[in-house]
Order: sequence, then structure tokens, then C-alpha cells
Amino acid sequence: MNFYHGRRWRVLFLGLFLAGPFFGVNTASALNFSQLNQGSIDPVLQAFSAATTFRSLEGPSHPKVWGVFFNVRASVVSSSALESLLGPGQSFLPFGHVQAGLNLPMGLGFEMGYVPSVSLSGLTVGSLGLGLKFNLNTKVLRSSPVDLTLRAIYTDSSVSYLGDLSGLATTIDVHSAVVGGSLDVGKIFLGYLQPYVGLGVLSQNSSMGYTGSASIFGSSVSLANGRATSDTTAVWLKAGLELIFYGLNLGVQYDQAFGNDVFSLKAGLKF
Repeated sequence: MNFYHGRRWRVLFLGLFLAGPFFGVNTASALNFSQLNQGSIDPVLQAFSAATTFRSLEGPSHPKVWGVFFNVRASVVSSSALESLLGPGQSFLPFGHVQAGLNLPMGLGFEMGYVPSVSLSGLTVGSLGLGLKFNLNTKVLRSSPVDLTLRAIYTDSSVSYLGDLSGLATTIDVHSAVVGGSLDVGKIFLGYLQPYVGLGVLSQNSSMGYTGSASIFGSSVSLANGRATSDTTAVWLKAGLELIFYGLNLGVQYDQAFGNDVFSLKAGLKF
């Protein structure tokens, strides 16, 4: 797959790095190569999927009746594969969701993370994450000394750029779909602190591509195009700490997704 001009990658990753200045990412760095093949792009797509995976940072405990939460969650993935594309020291990719959830009696809970489809100067970014959980202590393991929750998630995320690069009307896009599940185990201490760990499986299907066209005699003619895809299933490991104090809800989490380290934090309200 030939990507014939490095500038287009800087523009695309500017969209990915919308929060980059807060994480110290330099999106203007020179790219190391202009040729992308399946072997080189696969770990980059895995890093993108790891960053965009929906993670509510909710511990496994469940309220006795109803409960709701609202928060903002930010994550950053660390991957050496990004350095091969963006240059030395450029190994971080941030992402995040605005999140909400509803906990129901019988141990059920529904969660959602959302980034509305926003277009700015040819860039379009959007993401939707959905989660379903079931607390085993409610009906199955009532006498367990720890909280255990089964969790399933789905995420669909995309970033695209439409503009004039190298004299061609060019579209560059990255898309990722992630499904997975985990068993989370935790325990509340002092009434407001909840450490937890989780073990599960994630599967991602993602793609990155471009199309370049020009207007010839009033008609749009495709002059260049290419696409690479990635399909991976991997173990999902995570550990986190949640604070619930008079409605204030803070949380941090580390997880390993598709071989990448992901660090996340959240802040919001929970009742």
C-alpha cells in the first residue's frame, strides 16, 4: 500500500491527537517513511483500537436498587509502533469518551460512551461505546466476600480527513470496531474506595486507507488509493481504583489491550 506523501499522515494524526497538546504529543514531527504495508500498519491499527476501546472505569460493585453515573474519561495508549510512523518519542495516542450509565435492580447495568461526529477543517471524529454488565453477587454469589461482575463492551470509532493534498482531493480514514468482555473482581474499603482487577478478551477489526482524485474535464477521476486492515483477538488485563465520595466519582485504570499499555482516568458524578 503506497501512501505517497508524508504530509497527509501529519494531518490525519492531528485529528487523532486532538487532545495531543495536553499529553505532550508533537504532531508536527516528521514521519519516518512514506510506504505503509500490512506488517508496519498492523500494530498502529492495534494501538488505535486499544486507545478507542470503551472502558467505563466502573468497579464491579452494584447498588442495591437503582444507580446512575455521568463522567468524562480520558485514555492514552503507549505503543512503540507509533514511533515508526511519527518519529522518535512520539509513542502516545490519546482518546476519550463522555460517559453515562444506569444500574438496575437484579444486578444489571447499561453503560455508554460517546464522542459526537464532529467535523472541523476537513477532519471528522466520532466514537460510540456500549457496555452491558451483570453483578454476580446479586443473585448467584450472594455470600462472596468480593464483588464479581461480568462485563461486555462494543466500540465503533472513526477518524477521517478530506482535503487537498499534493494537488489531489484526498480522503484519509481510520476505522475500528472492538468487541470484548471481562470478569471484574473488587471490594469496597472504607465505604468509598474500590480497587479492582479484571481479566477478559478483546477482538478488533480495523482499517486505514486513502483515496486521491482529481477533476478532469469536469469529472472526478480516482488517481491513487490504498487500504490496510487488521483483525486481532487478545487477552484483556486491567486494574483500577475508583473513589465514590458524596456523589463525586473519580477513577484511574491501567489495562493492556492488544499488547499495548493504556492509562485512563475519569471524573464525574455517581449516585
